[in-house]
Amino acid sequence: MADGSTDDAPALIRAVTAMSNGSVLELPAGTIALGSAGWSGILLRRLNHVRIQGNATTLKWLARPSQSTAGFGPTGLRLHECHAAVVADIAIDGNGMDCIGLGLDTCTSCVVRGIEAYAHGVARQSSSAGQFASSRGTGNRWQACIARDATPESQIRGFYLGNANSGWGDSDLRIEGCVATQNTATGFAIEAVRMTCVNCVSESNGGAGFTSSTANGSPSSDHVFQGNVARRNAFHGWQTDVYGPNAERILLSGNIFSDNAFSGVFCHKGTIVSVAGNVITGNGRDTASAGIGVSMSSGVTVSDNLIEGDATHGVCVGFNYPANRVSDVIIANNQCRGSASRAVWIEASEPSSSLQRVVASSNIVSGGSHGFYLGTSAAGAVLDDVTIANNIVHRAEAASYFIVDHAPAQSTNVRLIGNTGAAPTFGPNAGLIENQGNSWNAYRGDGAAAPISGTWQRGAIIFNSAPAPGSPVGWVCTASGEPGTWSRFGAIGA
Repeated sequence: MADGSTDDAPALIRAVTAMSNGSVLELPAGTIALGSAGWSGILLRRLNHVRIQGNATTLKWLARPSQSTAGFGPTGLRLHECHAAVVADIAIDGNGMDCIGLGLDTCTSCVVRGIEAYAHGVARQSSSAGQFASSRGTGNRWQACIARDATPESQIRGFYLGNANSGWGDSDLRIEGCVATQNTATGFAIEAVRMTCVNCVSESNGGAGFTSSTANGSPSSDHVFQGNVARRNAFHGWQTDVYGPNAERILLSGNIFSDNAFSGVFCHKGTIVSVAGNVITGNGRDTASAGIGVSMSSGVTVSDNLIEGDATHGVCVGFNYPANRVSDVIIANNQCRGSASRAVWIEASEPSSSLQRVVASSNIVSGGSHGFYLGTSAAGAVLDDVTIANNIVHRAEAASYFIVDHAPAQSTNVRLIGNTGAAPTFGPNAGLIENQGNSWNAYRGDGAAAPISGTWQRGAIIFNSAPAPGSPVGWVCTASGEPGTWSRFGAIGA
């Protein structure tokens, strides 16, 4: 009948049952209402190269189905063990039912295109569902789908793809041009081996915009997020969400993460992660979170990003997690401006924490209380082998570079090389193994004679560029001025 009230489930189930490999099922225009107490749902099982095609068609649930997508829960329209199936151009009205709109269960090379799911979930009931879900799939594609307006207070995700429980992750997953908005939990919760998420929007959801998640037996690895937008979400713009091993080999490039309640990007338990060429603005206004946060991770590169207007910190490497171990981090070529507190914050702040092998190079930092803040703040914490090189810091309110140590020698092998800005400020117990070539250091160069013009700082050295027996090794400025007072030192061959 497609009148929005008559239960059309018997008719649609007969049509689906009649399908065989290669069939096309064309749905009529209108609202096809489905379900009564105890109904199972609509199931396509072990069909190859079939198509369900809508035509201004809405499926509307009248009752909660009993069939489930493995690991996720009740599902209205379920494809099970299908290959190369296509479902296209349908709206799915959840009608306040606690179920998944469309689920792929152990499917391969299937395409879900132009499907809009909304209004799933029951208020104040705990659910692990999403408006869309997939489990144990390979090579499936979600294209131009919309998950929107979950039932308020229902804890329903938009896209819940591959990450329910152990062993139920997807592989070779593609998500293209999809939108998740006004869902009551995460917009895109993803767990997969080899996954690409491109040109998607996750906005105003009750959880994170995007997650790369893991459970024991269901890893996330080889993820590419490119050209996506995450904004105004109630948690991070993108994050790892890890209950098993670290998420591995992840690239975030060309995305926009803005105005999220917590960090724009939060890498927690990530291994080999590149955050490159993104725009990250206005995050953490109510939660004192950083634009980019890194904790319990290794092999992380943060480069070529614009990080602007975040409520507290631009890039934060640290956090108060027990046994927070971070190593092999590169922070390079970023513009970080307008942060309210520490623009780049590198600190071991918990007794068992350790930050090792960190390089921050060629960044432009403007504003904030501190340009760079680094050191230790707890007994037993370790900061080792940190190089801050060739950065530009200006308009920092408290200090361009601030170094502090909870106790002597907890920070080791810390270097400042080739930076500009005000000279470093040292807190208790702090020190550097190398402090040279910075704008506050005396100049060292070469020339044929002591300078006779220009303004020079005491301690500047000019080495003799035309050495000869009896000539000086060079000249040293003994009093600042224009050109200052210069004295010969050394004698060649003496």
